[in-house]
Amino acid sequence: MIKTRKSLTKIFFSIFACCCIILCLGLFWQSTMRSSSQTAAPTPPQKHHAWKLAQKDPSKTLLIAQKTDAHCQAPRFSPNGRYLAFEVRSTQKRSMTLHIRDLTSSTITTLASTTQGVEDASDIAQRELAWSPQSDDYIYASNKDADHYQLYRSRSKEALWTSTKKANDGHPSWSPDGKFVVFSSGRAGKGALYLAKLQTSKLRQLTTQASPALFPTWSPSISKMRLAYVTFSDAHSRILLIHDLSSAASTRLTKWTRPLLETQPSWSPDGKKLAFFGVKDDGSTDLYVSDLKQEPTLLAKNVMKSDSFGPTWSRDSKRIFYVQNNNEHHDKITEIDVVTSQKRLFATGTQYNNELALTEKDGTQYIAFTAYDKRDAKAQGFRKLYLKQIPKTLAPTNKSL
Repeated sequence: MIKTRKSLTKIFFSIFACCCIILCLGLFWQSTMRSSSQTAAPTPPQKHHAWKLAQKDPSKTLLIAQKTDAHCQAPRFSPNGRYLAFEVRSTQKRSMTLHIRDLTSSTITTLASTTQGVEDASDIAQRELAWSPQSDDYIYASNKDADHYQLYRSRSKEALWTSTKKANDGHPSWSPDGKFVVFSSGRAGKGALYLAKLQTSKLRQLTTQASPALFPTWSPSISKMRLAYVTFSDAHSRILLIHDLSSAASTRLTKWTRPLLETQPSWSPDGKKLAFFGVKDDGSTDLYVSDLKQEPTLLAKNVMKSDSFGPTWSRDSKRIFYVQNNNEHHDKITEIDVVTSQKRLFATGTQYNNELALTEKDGTQYIAFTAYDKRDAKAQGFRKLYLKQIPKTLAPTNKSL
């Protein structure tokens, strides 16, 4: 009987040891697979300090916001990087609301859809938020108080620069010194640019072309403030520049006659270059950069065009971030050197990335973007908002993208 018990004890410990070995091998295999993966799966949204999580594990893609019945779109960082504004577009309710996420906490503020405080009202839209360059103040466009779009400031409930004509105002852009706002308005016809001085509310029309003028954007330089904008016609769209605000004379950025739609201009942080998207007749989009002296240089072909804003610059004005439009790299964000044209990729664990926005904190750059989760088959869900630290070292590629 004693021998039998000893035999059973030996068998039991042998089985237990084998189980431990199998478990350890399994854990080792999982650890190896995780470390060999280029990026971790997006961290689900929770009550977290987004900056701390992003700094703690640069490989993680943080899920900042998602809705079960609407798209998250158009992310925009505040100047100090603390806040991230974005739009939530509901196709069912035909509404659009503005939300602001505090990245130092879990707080998300939703702007009321009407002055009475009714949220998510049908056919009400808030969009095109523009941050002040020197504070957390902002201006946005909304039709919450009228049957057309007007501009509102975060510090006031009243519409700005109203007109007796029921014409849409939109695309506000704050000057780098914080004293002026330029916006597009249909009050004088199809659409013209207006310059507003914030202290006096004085309004001045800048453009008088018959074609609509949209997407105004300021050069970052305070000493030499310039404007770039897009004018549309039936045949094409062209980017124009205003070098002197006193005269408001407009000149074309390019001199070519090719049938190309030039759109979404974006100044480099040093104000010396201008990047933009060029849409061809077949609907494909290319990425261009101009030094404002010679004809623009083609940087990348067949890229994803953002409907919200232009190409995304690095803080040192040496690189541009974009998304390549092809099946192999549709889930990877691409970085390109504007001088050498060298491309680098980094994975995010998401698919159909778009609408890139960049900020810098403590010497490290972070990128916000919208995308579908890889679990959303054929992108049938709703777009979500993500945040990821830009890796110091990216995987180079020599492929023609």
